[in-house]
Amino acid sequence: MAAPKSLQDTISRDLWRSHSYSPQSISPPTRSSPMAISHALLSHTNTLLPFSTATSILDIACGPGTVFSTLFTSPIPLAPTASLLATDISPGMVAQIHARQSQPSADTATTWARVHAFEADATSLPTVPDGSQSHVLSQMGIFLIPDSALALAEVRRVMRKSPPPSSSSSPSPATSPASVFGMTTVASATWNSDVVGLIEEIYPSRRLPVMPPHWRDKRLMKSYLEGQGFKEVEVHEEEMKMGFDSPEGVVGMLWRNLPYIKGMIEGLDGGEVEGLKRKMVERVRERFPGGEMPGMALVATARV
Repeated sequence: MAAPKSLQDTISRDLWRSHSYSPQSISPPTRSSPMAISHALLSHTNTLLPFSTATSILDIACGPGTVFSTLFTSPIPLAPTASLLATDISPGMVAQIHARQSQPSADTATTWARVHAFEADATSLPTVPDGSQSHVLSQMGIFLIPDSALALAEVRRVMRKSPPPSSSSSPSPATSPASVFGMTTVASATWNSDVVGLIEEIYPSRRLPVMPPHWRDKRLMKSYLEGQGFKEVEVHEEEMKMGFDSPEGVVGMLWRNLPYIKGMIEGLDGGEVEGLKRKMVERVRERFPGGEMPGMALVATARV
């Protein structure tokens, strides 16, 4: 039997360009959503370099704007003059942010109106100047990009650099970094292994794609980011969960939102697909009667 493919090898740029989530995903994530890891991402990043001191924040692979949605509703102080940039390869994702900006509310002027959202490939951000960003973030984004090393190179390029130490002066006390990078990955997820993995259980030749080890293991992720040129890398394990109201609803959501399912079911007829969905619903009902599926995320912070 052939070895399972890397998840990144199953998701092309064209697929990401056409991918989007439901309009309601612009709302701040609930605590029982995997995207709630954005709270931990912002907290760890803010500890290293407070957002109250930010000059420019760049959210790469921003999706429907989860990071800024979480930041705007959090107690974390945000510098009122900081530039807020959000970029995604998917026009549909960027359109959701633009739609949110077109619906003014009492706080729009100090929140969404400040965000400049635009389409761009994470591996090439020519409109973002070198050394211009105090904070660069990627919530469940960069680790899914086929050329993640190129995306990380762009992160390093746009991050603000500390001035070189003066050889004529005495050592200065430790200061905050000039910039900080924060990203998250999925280390494990039962909705993937237990539910989507049912496809492979029933059709063994249809292998569930796997995440590269350096995005699943805390120590390997630290080593990988250091190898990409980042310094003072810290990686934290954070529990996450996916809550749901009904097994049918969460299975339908997985089929809509996980792009690699399409490749796994290619060639199956309609009856076979519907049979898979029914079995997934049964699996969710049997294994997760409490309405939540557990998982583990990794949250990394680093400087250059």
